Formats: sequence, C-alpha cells, structure tokens
Amino acid sequence: MAWVLTISASALAGPWDYSEAHDEYSLLDRRLVNRQLFEQLELQDYRQGNRWRRFAIASDLSIGTQQTFDDSPQSRYHGWYVADTFVAARIVDGLEANFNLLALNPSASDGYRESSQITGALTLHAAFDAIPLGTEILRAELLGLDLGTVTVGQGLLFEQTPMEGVVGVLGWRGLDLDVMYGGRALWSDDDLITTSLSALDGRVKLVAVQWQKSKLPDPSLGTSAWPDEFPQDEPSRYGSLALDLPLPWGFRIAAEHAVRLREEGPRHGTLLRADFLGRGMHGVDVHTGYQFRYYQTGFGPRDRLWPPTSVFNTLDQENAYVTNPFEYFALSERFEQWSHTTMFELRVMLLDHLQLFGNAELWLRYAAARERPRWVVLAPDGFRAPGVGTKAFYDLGVRYYPWRGLPHRAGAFITNKQVNCRGSATDAVAERFDPGFYYVLELEAYL
Repeated sequence: MAWVLTISASALAGPWDYSEAHDEYSLLDRRLVNRQLFEQLELQDYRQGNRWRRFAIASDLSIGTQQTFDDSPQSRYHGWYVADTFVAARIVDGLEANFNLLALNPSASDGYRESSQITGALTLHAAFDAIPLGTEILRAELLGLDLGTVTVGQGLLFEQTPMEGVVGVLGWRGLDLDVMYGGRALWSDDDLITTSLSALDGRVKLVAVQWQKSKLPDPSLGTSAWPDEFPQDEPSRYGSLALDLPLPWGFRIAAEHAVRLREEGPRHGTLLRADFLGRGMHGVDVHTGYQFRYYQTGFGPRDRLWPPTSVFNTLDQENAYVTNPFEYFALSERFEQWSHTTMFELRVMLLDHLQLFGNAELWLRYAAARERPRWVVLAPDGFRAPGVGTKAFYDLGVRYYPWRGLPHRAGAFITNKQVNCRGSATDAVAERFDPGFYYVLELEAYL
C-alpha cells in the first residue's frame, strides 16, 4: 500500500479561509484579506485583475478628508489617500503567494513627500491532502506570516486585530485542529500562542491560549532604567469554550467562557452575543446586535496595570466595533469589569444610485474594585475606574453610486469618532479612536 502526497486546491477553503477575518454578522465594510485572493475575486467580477488562472491583482483606492465642525483638533486623516493593493500567484494548485502593498498619506497638509508611508506584507498559503486515515483524508494547511485580522474564539480575549505569525491546521472528518503563533499581539513584548479544536464548521471550539510577555519595568522609572533585554515573565494561560449558533430567519447567538489559571486561583471571563442580520429586504439591509462581556479581576494577560497599544492604525480600523478586549485589559489587574453593548447598522437604497447609511454603537461599561488596596485609575480613553461610563458612537450619511451594479462610490457622512493615528499609521497608540464631531467626504474606487 503506497501513500501519495497530493496537492488539492479545494483544501484552501479550510478553517483559515478569508472569511475568518470578518465579522459575518455586521454590515461594516470589509477589506480584502491577504490570502486566497482568487477565491475572493470570484465573488467580485467587477475587478479588473481576476482574469487569469495563475495570477490575480486587486486594489482598493480612496481619497478623502475628515474635518471638524468646531475648533476641536482635526483627526490625523484630514486629507488622505489610500492605495491598498493585493497581488496573488498560484504557484501550483494548493500553494499560493499573496502580497499586500499598502500605500497611504494621512495628511495632505504635510504633503505626500513628507508623511506618505508604504508597508508590505507577504503570505504563503499551502494546503494539501496529507495522509489517508480510514475513509477520509487528513488535510493540512500552513499559513504565514501575514495573518490579517485575527479573532480568537468569539472575541473574549482577542478580536478583530491585525497580527503576523504562523498558523498550522490539520482537518479530518469535520474536526479541525489549528495552532497559531502570533507575534506582537497587544503589547510591544508579547506573543500569542493558541491551539484550537473545532467541530461543526467552527461552530464549537475548544481553545487553549498561552500569552507570553516580558517583565517590563515601571514606566515611571524612565527609559534610562530599562535594560536592553527584558527577562521573560510567566506566560498567562487560558482555556475557553466558544459557541456560534446560527438560528432561522437571520438570527444568531454566540458565547464564550474562558478561565485564566493563576496561582491565586482561577479568573473567569464571559462573552454573550446575539444578532439579527437581514439583507435585501426591499432595498434595505439591517443588522442589530447585543453583546455582554464580563472580566473578573486579574483575568487579563498582564499582572499589573499596563495599557495595551495598537500599532496598525489605518482607516480600515473604522470598520470594527469600539467594544473590544483591548479596552478592558488596561484595567483588568485591579478591577472587575462588565459591560452591555448594542450595535445597529442600516443601509437603505433611496433611489437607484443613492444609499442612506447609518452605524451606531452604545456601550455601557462598569468597573468595580473588589480587592484591597483599592485604586482609582483613569484609562487611556478617559474612563474612570471604579465607576460607570456610557459612550455612544455613530456614523450617518449618504453614498452615491454613479455606475449601476458597481461599488465605486462617493460618500459624505458625520461621525463622532475617527481612527487615532500619530505621525505614522504604525506608531503605537493606547487609545484606538479620537473623539470629536467630524464630517467626512470620500471617493472610493475598486480595481
């Protein structure tokens, strides 16, 4: 009996296919993903670069401005261009190379000769049928280094955050085992290692997480007190169970419960989410959702008060909810936290070419000091703990589609948040969004 190694293109539609990078229950815009470009372009026949069998190219282009109605500071993206380009080569069936070249300038006031930046990311994706086991074939995948936007489980620990690393997947008889080693998760010194066992097309997942980090010194000591290399701290270890259950008529419920193992005793966290998504209802698309989060004191990966930072602050980050684990981990070591969030998105075609759209997120959060000594802390976004805070975020505007059946569009809307960006989109920031009162004008084209 001989075992033959074969390459199968169909295996590319595995548990790490491009849809993993998106929130399926949302109407927020979706960016192309730097893997499986061929499969994505099959669903977008307006693209000019999907005509070849072994080569594909696509680019999302936009220009625009964000301005304020009053004397408050402008956002960094107050006169931008973005060229988000993806190139893919199918080397052989089952082995693809994908390259993402992102060129942007956030500020026409600076001029592109001063503040433009270009970032490049390479992904190799191999998928093949490896070994026959019984009546089924063991499928294997290997993916790296650009993992795109990553969510672990249902998002209790890590959600909708760009990451680089390596993923290996084994699939057999409806079961999938994947291991991810991701670098630079939420701090400058951390790595995120996950092992997931999923069944029923990923609807049920068991996840083990090892969150590695260094023993960073107290920043109040100043950088002169920092050693050149930091000693490794004990990793934070978690186990979680995640469920994603679609229901009839566009409804869905999801849940995740995780336990962090600590010497002082286990720490618990819980996420519950319910959604309704309706598309194509007489020209109306609507999504409404609710999520509850609970983080017990000491559940976060840091054993001290140390806020996480974001280092890829592009306009695409607008297409994710503010409610995110990122917002809880700064306070986690000293405070018990829980929250309620409602989400709403609406798209209405008023005329053949004109669309009214709106997005809203209402976030009610709590922080309680359950252990002594009790601290009073101000989070990077201004939330005071212990305490209660309510924030509402919105976008409301119109989009004009001049060419019937094509996505190219001009838009105008008002909003009360924009992506927080320093001089460069890759500068670390502890607050993901700038509050304010903005109007935005933009023109978008898709090649």
